[in-house]
Amino acid sequence: HRFFTKGEYHRYGINKTISPSMDICVSSNFERYLFHLSGDDSATLAKWMKDFETTGKLTIGGKLLDQAKKDFLSARADTAMTLE
Repeated sequence: HRFFTKGEYHRYGINKTISPSMDICVSSNFERYLFHLSGDDSATLAKWMKDFETTGKLTIGGKLLDQAKKDFLSARADTAMTLE
């Protein structure tokens, strides 16, 4: 959710929730989307992934973030909202 609202894909510790399928830190399929977002530019993707592996952070802004917001609608729900 943070990526599609703030442009931040940062590695954090995992907080276990009542929704274990959402308790992930790094999505294995997300790299495919990043390739698309990069304009199918493998060199850009390789740099992003190398930087992410080194720093634990990948941050985008400007036109890339605008495009990501057009591509996906994102929302979050806390435990109380999930139980409703």
